[in-house]
Amino acid sequence: MRKNHSRTGLFMTELILVLFFFSVAAAVCLQVFGKAALISERSEKLKLALNSTENLAQLLKDADGDMAVLTEYDPWLENGETLALYHNQEGEPCSREEAYYSMEVELGNAEGLHTANLVSRDMSGEEIYSLTVKWVSMA
Repeated sequence: MRKNHSRTGLFMTELILVLFFFSVAAAVCLQVFGKAALISERSEKLKLALNSTENLAQLLKDADGDMAVLTEYDPWLENGETLALYHNQEGEPCSREEAYYSMEVELGNAEGLHTANLVSRDMSGEEIYSLTVKWVSMA
C-alpha cells in the first residue's frame, strides 16, 4: 500500500514540474510575440515616414521652396514656427484627428541656398525619421 502512495507522490511532482516548465515557456513566447508586434509596427511607421518624407523633400526641391506647393499637397497644413503635416496609415495627408504620424517641416533660405529640415514623429512625439535637404535656388 505504501508503494502506491510513493508512486502517486512522484507522479504529482513530475506533473507539477511539467506544468511549471510549460508555464515559463508560454510566458517567454508571449514576450517574444509582443516584442515582434512592436518591431513590426515600428517598421511599418518607418517605411511610411521614409516614403512621405522623401516625397515631400523632392516636392519642395522641384517647387524651389514655394509654400503654395505645400498647401496643395496638404490642405490640413498647420502653419506656425514649424509647419506640421499629418499622415494616415496609408501615408496620405489627413487631419490631426485621423493622423497615424506627423511631420514637422522647417524651411530656411540663406543667399540662394534653401534648406528643409523634415522630422517625422509618431503621435506620442517619438521621432521616427528625419531628413535635411539643401538645394540651390534655380531662380
